[in-house]
Amino acid sequence: PPAAPEGQGSCGQAQAQAAAFCTEVLYECLTREKPEALHAYAELHNITRNLDQRQTWSVVADLRLLLCYYGLLSPRPRPDKWPLPLLPDPLLSEQFLIQLRAQLEAHLK
Repeated sequence: PPAAPEGQGSCGQAQAQAAAFCTEVLYECLTREKPEALHAYAELHNITRNLDQRQTWSVVADLRLLLCYYGLLSPRPRPDKWPLPLLPDPLLSEQFLIQLRAQLEAHLK
């Protein structure tokens, strides 16, 4: 993640990280012609950013379901299965989903 400009505290760093995330997502969605993914990225980013504050297991279950759909969460790791044959051009990027999985696993520990 981008570092906060010198002299800024955690608020400035959080704003810089949010700006970098939004820039990357906007660029990806526009260049890959997937404007419908903007909302999904924003929602998933907000959910994982506030995962520790959420006490409902339905959010965790929804994230696990999403990862299962993309083949990134299964009893046996299947790194050779990205993207799934039925998903030649997935809506969400592999890098984003791997980060989402790492955040979810850290939350569940």
